[in-house]
Amino acid sequence: MELPPLKIVGMLMLFVMLILFGALYLTSGGGGQKGQSSITTIPIQTSSTTTVNLSTTPTTIAPTFVNNITVSGTINVTGNGMNATKIVFYQANDNITYATNVSGGSYSINLPDFKTYDVVVFWAGLYPWQTGFDPVKPVTWPFVLGVVNQTNATYNVNLTLPNGLTNLNGTVFMTAPNVTPSGQILRRPTQINFKAPNGMTFTGNIIQQNLTGTAYVYNVTNNQTYQQQYNYTIYNYTLELPNWQTYNVSIKWAGQYNTGGSCSETPLAEYAAIGTINQTRNYRC
Repeated sequence: MELPPLKIVGMLMLFVMLILFGALYLTSGGGGQKGQSSITTIPIQTSSTTTVNLSTTPTTIAPTFVNNITVSGTINVTGNGMNATKIVFYQANDNITYATNVSGGSYSINLPDFKTYDVVVFWAGLYPWQTGFDPVKPVTWPFVLGVVNQTNATYNVNLTLPNGLTNLNGTVFMTAPNVTPSGQILRRPTQINFKAPNGMTFTGNIIQQNLTGTAYVYNVTNNQTYQQQYNYTIYNYTLELPNWQTYNVSIKWAGQYNTGGSCSETPLAEYAAIGTINQTRNYRC
């Protein structure tokens, strides 16, 4: 049985409409979703040269940071004979300590970036007992927030310490009897010694200085006062003494008749304050 030509045409048109409807259904996002969606790609540059495309739009794009940063600088120490020996960076949150030696007043060290550090500088002088450390203010890298890919930073330290050496001077007074009625000196100091607990001894020579003084003598017979000059002698010493130490002090002396000896003095605690370079100590023997 043959179908009429008109019915055949109608069936072909229905088939074509079904195909078009199916195509439209698929392109409109079928499965019950209505409307259209688009994909926005945001290029983000990482620490490498690779570009990553994201299918969503973030509110902020976080910059990338290097893992480590090279920190270098100078440590200027005031106080003669004193030098910085080591600088330490302590990261409290991670309980990690980073340290490097200081050479010629300069240093360089690699540290994790974007951390807060407590900084301590170790120092030493010319003598074994002249050692210590001083904390300095905490520091955070980078110095300006938002600086990305920073690989180098500078951190300089100024450290003020007392002088490692002090100029000590004074007078040694000889106790009586030291001069005969005729003016002969029975004893005179010749040397002053400062001995540290470790046995190191520092010696100062004593210089004799003859001076003339003036005295006023009252005569009870005629009730008059006369001006009279007289000669006297003092003994001065001077030496350069290391700071930060306690010394036992001894004084050597020579006698008029080829005799000699020494006397001890109260121990000297030499801890000069910052900025002090000259000090005076007088002794008796």
